Amino acid sequence: MLGVHAPHNPAHTWRDFSVHIATIVLGLLIAIGLEQSVETVHNRHARHQLLEDVHEELESNQMKDRMTQESLASLRVYLASLNHVLMEKRSGKAVSIDPALDTRRAMSPLYGSSMSAWESAKESGRAALLPSKQIRLYDRFEMQLGYRRDAITAFEQA
Repeated sequence: MLGVHAPHNPAHTWRDFSVHIATIVLGLLIAIGLEQSVETVHNRHARHQLLEDVHEELESNQMKDRMTQESLASLRVYLASLNHVLMEKRSGKAVSIDPALDTRRAMSPLYGSSMSAWESAKESGRAALLPSKQIRLYDRFEMQLGYRRDAITAFEQA
């Protein structure tokens, strides 16, 4: 906190008064400038950290998406073979695979993506450090993940 103190000697002339006022104004300007510089550096660091956190989370989401696609592809193959076995049974042919004993029937998990770093940034107000286009982009991505999460939940409950 800044404190302005009275001069030790009273100002007797306009020149003394002007020097005293100029000294106070200059000191205040320096203090404000330093405070703004510190805040700018802090905001730059916070923005960089936010972008790094969101980038790491997006990379993790890409890996989870690949694993989910592999799980769904495996499920698709299993369902196709199960359909083939059912068609053979209906036509009276001997079935070589007992579906109840097939180990593939345990479905691989579907991996959910998240945007927790972005959600946290919005709640704390750090999201405001980013340009508005980037904010809208991350908001849209978060919305799409919500749709995807809802679809996975509906699929798993079906």
